[in-house]
Amino acid sequence: MSPAAAPKLLFVIPVRHPGSVSNWAMVHRNLSETAHSIANQDDPNWRCVVVANEGADLPALPSGFEVRYVDFSLPDLPARADDEEAFYDAVRLDKGRRILHGITDANDHDYVMVVDYDDWVSARLASWVQEHIGNPGWYFRRGYVHDGSQYILLHKDFSELCGTSHIVRRDLLGIAETWTATSETVIKRNLGSHIFLRHDLAKTSNALAELPFPGAVYRVDYGSSNSSSEGVLQTYVPKWKLRKRPLEFMSNAMGLRIMTRKIRSEFKVQSPNSR
Repeated sequence: MSPAAAPKLLFVIPVRHPGSVSNWAMVHRNLSETAHSIANQDDPNWRCVVVANEGADLPALPSGFEVRYVDFSLPDLPARADDEEAFYDAVRLDKGRRILHGITDANDHDYVMVVDYDDWVSARLASWVQEHIGNPGWYFRRGYVHDGSQYILLHKDFSELCGTSHIVRRDLLGIAETWTATSETVIKRNLGSHIFLRHDLAKTSNALAELPFPGAVYRVDYGSSNSSSEGVLQTYVPKWKLRKRPLEFMSNAMGLRIMTRKIRSEFKVQSPNSR
């Protein structure tokens, strides 16, 4: 295989329709931070595609990034309170279609990692992929949860929590030869969701392996998060949980860390005070 044809790690960042975002300035800032985190890879064999609606105001992006514009209409989301499954189904379809556009030109032996536009990733991912070419891929059992405070939580079931949590060889995603021929089920289940694919592949000979180090940082309650979650302390180690669920409290407390310079460097996590 020539160097030009060597498998790459392809990061894909699907950006929501601007009409579905209440504060685009926050999206703009978060996307910039996520992009610089990706660009911090310690191996050069990667690239990143950002998929956004035409006319979306995007930040300046580092070398190695490409923007792919789409003209998708604002998704018609049913009320979540009325039909939660229908709501998530529509979200998965919109997100999956964007991801599909981002990976249409990737080779089957490339590796795909979907990154939410407000998370951070480890600098070690591209080098890990290059050292293990041919494997089906990896899921992130461990990752960090961060809310902008001095604390960070090492989460032990990260791939169930966060969408920035899988690296999968492209040929295992079930994509047809043309994107228009790819089934809606594949778009929603394999691309638009982070919940199903690992479990589906586990039933085959191409099960994903566990990444042996924390692979990403999930941003919560950061004043600009894509998530509606509360902060780390309020969510994982509140005082009431010590009284009512002491075992869960202790387990979460054992994952609590102080944000260190080493973690900030590996994931390129910016302090709110540095903005």
